[in-house]
Amino acid sequence: IEVAYEVPYLAITSVVNAATRERSQLRLLSYLRIFDTLRLAASQGLSPPQLFARLAEVSAYTLHLCSPSGRPLLHGVPGAPAGWRAPVSGTGVRSMDGGLISVPVPLRGRIAGYLVAVEQPGREALGLLAVRHIATIAALELANLQRSREALRREGAETLGEMLAGMLDPGAVRARLRLAGLDP
Repeated sequence: IEVAYEVPYLAITSVVNAATRERSQLRLLSYLRIFDTLRLAASQGLSPPQLFARLAEVSAYTLHLCSPSGRPLLHGVPGAPAGWRAPVSGTGVRSMDGGLISVPVPLRGRIAGYLVAVEQPGREALGLLAVRHIATIAALELANLQRSREALRREGAETLGEMLAGMLDPGAVRARLRLAGLDP
């Protein structure tokens, strides 16, 4: 004998909605963890490699930050994985087989490079939106690096100008060179 079970549509909808809501909440919490990692990096003074290692842990991706030619953009953060090529259009996101996502990293109106995210085996990666959030963090790190390099360049130019004008004594020149990390 067969007995039919009637399940109201509303009950099925509620179960599906609850499952979807739970998954959405988990993703949202993961996105918050990404930006909390940035906050911690700023407050604790983490280096870029330490920051990207924490972001990789949160996102379940192995992260690479590279120029369009595949070279590393930040010291200590790996460049492009083997076989990677920049998207042809130069501006778009590219997904490849094997769980690899490339997202452009903008800097001052141009594409400075790409964040390449490779899914870590045995873990559930957060998806494209998380990789875009991390690319935003990468852009901030590159902007900070560019700003500090520009400040050093300006200081060096001022020191050179003052040296050539004879405004600095040798002791002051040596002190400035030491401050710049050079051995006089």
